[in-house]
Amino acid sequence: MFNRAILIGRLTADPELKQTQSGISVCSFSIAVDRRFSGRDSERKTDFINITSWRQQANSSAATSTRATSSGWRVLSRPATTRTKTATSAPPPRS
Repeated sequence: MFNRAILIGRLTADPELKQTQSGISVCSFSIAVDRRFSGRDSERKTDFINITSWRQQANSSAATSTRATSSGWRVLSRPATTRTKTATSAPPPRS
């Protein structure tokens, strides 16, 4: 089972594109997402979210995104209870 989210934010740095030993592309980056509401002190909060994309999506993310650009991302993630050391180091299954 996967969780889905749509995130709209700004890249905090240029995406980092790497390849695994088997040649699979992996792109890591972080985005800053402003919350739609403010706290009691009327100060807006920002969440920083780390994202890892795989295969063709990794290549596209690295080629089209630069620091401080505003974009939207559709994210699929596994619940934390199903993650294991092998699951986080291996690419997600293709669907």
